[in-house]
Amino acid sequence: MSKKTKKSKRKLARGANLQRLVPTAFDKLKAFVDSGERDFWIVHGTNYLHSELPEGLWSPLQDIYAGQEPDVEGLIKEVKARYQKTEEEWDPRGIILCSWIFQNTKKLFELYQSSSKLIGHEEVLKPENEDLWEMFETLKDQVLATMAD
Repeated sequence: MSKKTKKSKRKLARGANLQRLVPTAFDKLKAFVDSGERDFWIVHGTNYLHSELPEGLWSPLQDIYAGQEPDVEGLIKEVKARYQKTEEEWDPRGIILCSWIFQNTKKLFELYQSSSKLIGHEEVLKPENEDLWEMFETLKDQVLATMAD
């Protein structure tokens, strides 16, 4: 094997190793799910959507801010118990909450990332953040507008 061939193979090997060090979009999404951040974000967003910004009423369904672990299954049961009138009829508030809870994981991750960039990572994780609350109010209005169509 010539020196040139050996050198080319080493370059390729180093390049392949460097590529493995850079997390892919899939790696980031998987870490979001595996770390529990997805479940936190689902419950956190549901708490914002359940609360009323115009009245200044913060009413979380799960108090994950005092150390309680997010429980998405429990959250789904609570939303159903509160807002499902019959098998096929839901209170609009329940539809809004379910639209968030059952959101595509990739979309949740994108919203989490964009919110973190705009507001700051630490601020996005806090309850009653006014900027985040406004974002969720906008989302709530969009769901209501879609329901009216």
